[in-house]
Amino acid sequence: MMGRQAVVVADGIDGAPYTSVADITFSPDSKHLVYRALSDKRVSLILDGNPSQTYDDITPPAFSPDGRHHVFAAIKDKSAVIVMDGVEADKTYTGWISGSRPVFNSPDTCDLLMLRDKQILHVRVRSTS
Repeated sequence: MMGRQAVVVADGIDGAPYTSVADITFSPDSKHLVYRALSDKRVSLILDGNPSQTYDDITPPAFSPDGRHHVFAAIKDKSAVIVMDGVEADKTYTGWISGSRPVFNSPDTCDLLMLRDKQILHVRVRSTS
């Protein structure tokens, strides 16, 4: 017997079923919808109905002020990575500050509080597109 599943309905269209969904957010220009989705103990970011790869955990996502970019941090293979516009950055970290969220400070630049061992790092990422 299957348990209850969560489905996000956007513009009258049912999305895929997941174990749970969280942090449902529209972009500032209301053109995009993003949320975190849990399935089989793995988490993905769903942007406009399209899932990212799966991760062990991800932060709540953030949109740039103009809605063109999105970013989140993710745990993958026991390391944390920053993912901007679906592309993983090269640098890895040990995690992020619990409860923190990515914050855009310009249309193409975002700040995150990441951990490397016991050090708290202010990390700035910039979109290349």
